[in-house]
Amino acid sequence: SGFLNAQAVLWVPRNSEETVSAHGESCLTPAECRLLTGLLAKSPEFHPPAPMLHDNFNQLSDAARFPQIYSMLAMPVTDQGLAGWVIAFNKHGGSGSNAPEASPFTAFRKSDAALLTPFAALLELHARGATRYRELKDLLVGLTRSLTTAIDAKDTYTYGHSERVARIAVELGRELGLEGDDLGDIYLTGLLHDVGKIGIRDDVLRKPGKLSPEEQDHIRQHVTIGYSILAELRQIRNLLPGVLYHHERYDGKG
Repeated sequence: SGFLNAQAVLWVPRNSEETVSAHGESCLTPAECRLLTGLLAKSPEFHPPAPMLHDNFNQLSDAARFPQIYSMLAMPVTDQGLAGWVIAFNKHGGSGSNAPEASPFTAFRKSDAALLTPFAALLELHARGATRYRELKDLLVGLTRSLTTAIDAKDTYTYGHSERVARIAVELGRELGLEGDDLGDIYLTGLLHDVGKIGIRDDVLRKPGKLSPEEQDHIRQHVTIGYSILAELRQIRNLLPGVLYHHERYDGKG
């Protein structure tokens, strides 16, 4: 906010699950920030990616909801649609020709918008990368589910087992205080833990009776088979211990 001489500069992502960030002395709550950006998006002056300059904010419609704002510079950040807003408000510098007489603030100018443009561009790149990451993650989860469904179909007795393991593992992770990406990794590990069954003979996998010692040894190989299948996938290397060791006992006895 210092280079603009503004009271505060905000980043307000459109996704309500993402955090509102503020630099400087923000006098708006996150809920008020989202309300403000909602009003800006409905304004007739909204023509992204063009910045919106309000020299005298308190004369605009609905401005009464934000008496703490005198002047504002708002820049929409787009990525296949509106990704969020960079907003600077209350530029220090004394009352200008359009500012309230007693106001310690002045108006933002186009030169201020030019200063803020590179930062908006960086946020746009970040938003684009975050979107691609979410798309790739959704694709990975979808492919994993398809794979585990195909594996479960080999053994009707345990159909749906991998999905149930994944969901239970996530609940256990929450009880342990894990969150975010850690829970996502646990879920994927649960889906993939039995991927090695694709290499187990059907006559062993579907045998209705007791397994022979040789058959038991064979079916135990599904953990190493699963590890071998996934070992070259560098992006999910952190999931491999769950695939390889999910049948190990805590006491180390097999």
